[in-house]
Amino acid sequence: MSESCGTVACVVERVGGVKGEVTVQYKTKDQKARAGKDYQKACGQLVFRDGDDTPQTVEVTIVDDGEFERDEEFTLVLHDLTGGATFDESTDGGKHQAIMTVVICANEGKADTLKKALSLLHVDFQALELGATDWRAQFAGVCELEDESLKGRLFVAIAFPWRLMFACVPPPGLCGGWPCFVGALVGIAIQVVLISDFASQMGCQMYLKDSVTAITFVALGTSLPDTFASMQAAKHDKTADNSIGNVTGSNSVNVFFGLGLPWLLAAVYWKVTPVTDEWRSRYADIPGLLEAYPDGAFVVRGDGLGFSVLVFTMCAVITIGVILLRRNCLQPAAELGGDPAAARASRNLLFALWLTYICFSTIKSYERELGLGNFGF
Repeated sequence: MSESCGTVACVVERVGGVKGEVTVQYKTKDQKARAGKDYQKACGQLVFRDGDDTPQTVEVTIVDDGEFERDEEFTLVLHDLTGGATFDESTDGGKHQAIMTVVICANEGKADTLKKALSLLHVDFQALELGATDWRAQFAGVCELEDESLKGRLFVAIAFPWRLMFACVPPPGLCGGWPCFVGALVGIAIQVVLISDFASQMGCQMYLKDSVTAITFVALGTSLPDTFASMQAAKHDKTADNSIGNVTGSNSVNVFFGLGLPWLLAAVYWKVTPVTDEWRSRYADIPGLLEAYPDGAFVVRGDGLGFSVLVFTMCAVITIGVILLRRNCLQPAAELGGDPAAARASRNLLFALWLTYICFSTIKSYERELGLGNFGF
């Protein structure tokens, strides 16, 4: 569909019978194309009367902004079907939805003219296209409500400081994405410092050990933004690849970069700093440490780390098994979403695994206080 077409007509048909009244809700959903910029958002209800099989049309207005853009697409989603009718399971969306993908093609005349001009000016077309990303759109989306309910408004209010901070990060289209990469790391570092201090204060007030606050408050504070980002990716993508990739990638950065860099700096510091009496008294309870490192060293107490990693690994293996089971056994296959009953069961199982990890790791941290001896190993 050309960008200059004005409107696109999406035809919805009723097949297989005309008995009874059937209603279906419809809404547009962003993919690469964005509502308000590339097309006008549409939502509503279609009604097929008893005995009526006349196709109905959903018209979506396409915005021609006069600029050259790549091909972009959005989807029209049919959902909440009533009257005993069902969707065709063999199509996109399965038995719970029907999804139509609309591709907005770039105007070929504008593209040819622009390419000729760029070739004469020796301008890097891709760099220009990436650099044209609108930074203001990020700030405009800070207070954007996807859910008009009280819960949706509450979530936006809670996330407002974080959304505003990360709206300052340069968009990925500038300079090959490097400013975005650096800015995102800086924002994450600021966030982790604030959350760490907040968690430490809460731990002191609640008389919790650092190992417990680390796997609860700190872990939640650093992982919830990734969770919400993955949720958005799941809503706007057809597959769960970006959702799962975001979670695994961000946690890998947290572990290897968030721990590795501070530990490296601390090790270098203690290599060039003379040992102090405070250091000796702090680690005097560790057998053989002072004799092995008379000049001092960077020490990290393991405590129940091995047990915690073991429990986490078991929960991770079960989680991977759930994903593979949903992919290969559900009809239709779906790593995320899909059949509501299966989705709720998977949610409850994963939440139970998280609680299991928290409980076992906490008990391990307090094994001496609870009189459990050597709980685990």
